[in-house]
Amino acid sequence: MEEIIKAENLTKAYGTLLAVDHVSLWVKRGTAFGLLGANGAGKSTVIECILGVKQPDGGTVSVLSLDPRKDRRLFQQVGVQFQECGCQPEIKVSELCEETACLYKTPGDWRRLVEALCDEICILQKGRAVFYGTVAQAKEKSGCENFEDAYLKLSGEEME
Repeated sequence: MEEIIKAENLTKAYGTLLAVDHVSLWVKRGTAFGLLGANGAGKSTVIECILGVKQPDGGTVSVLSLDPRKDRRLFQQVGVQFQECGCQPEIKVSELCEETACLYKTPGDWRRLVEALCDEICILQKGRAVFYGTVAQAKEKSGCENFEDAYLKLSGEEME
């Protein structure tokens, strides 16, 4: 079976701390693969190096026969959910969605995601539910044509 992820002799240090010490692993197509270890074992660093988010100090990595550091087309074929997000504290959801969408050649319309995924929604304001119902009901109640504006109106956020 084809190996879709290959990491050979992967190393990564942070100062004098060797976080990843010559790790080699291979994942075959169709395999559910678990990378296990205690906190601080290097799991997140290995994954970040495999994805090309962090530059390994040594070793080689390929995902779908692509070098994740050089060929960002990889993100068009692989979905990623990071363990932690280092976003600016004041970033808006829409800004984060736009930033993520720029990784893809033809991204879907993230504004329609809530409408497509949620049968019902609950909008909170200062710890209190201010709306509960469907997206269509939210648009109707707010008098807005699109959900983003309806959300802003119902949640009391400022419209830009």
